[in-house]
Amino acid sequence: MTARVFDGNAALKYGLVCRVTETPVEEALALAREIAERSPDCVAAAKQLFQTTWSVPDKNALEEETRLQRELLVPPLRNTVASTTKGMNLPIQMGFVERQPGWKGCPE
Repeated sequence: MTARVFDGNAALKYGLVCRVTETPVEEALALAREIAERSPDCVAAAKQLFQTTWSVPDKNALEEETRLQRELLVPPLRNTVASTTKGMNLPIQMGFVERQPGWKGCPE
């Protein structure tokens, strides 16, 4: 609110950031690549949860989390199964689809 400009180390001290790095772009891209390897349905649900629960009572936030989890755990489970079996040495590997058909967790 003071419009004072401060550097990353001060932001860390004030609790506005959780980490300071000399290579922010590279680390941000690495994090983005890691997220891109996850189920698109789960990522969409997490984003939806953050968007809708910032300022609601805990009870409402838990209800929304439960609703989203139920949608992720109801067939078709292709992206959920692909995510949980990724990296396992299974004879058949499933890939992600863009988003499960009929998934309603996140409005288009």
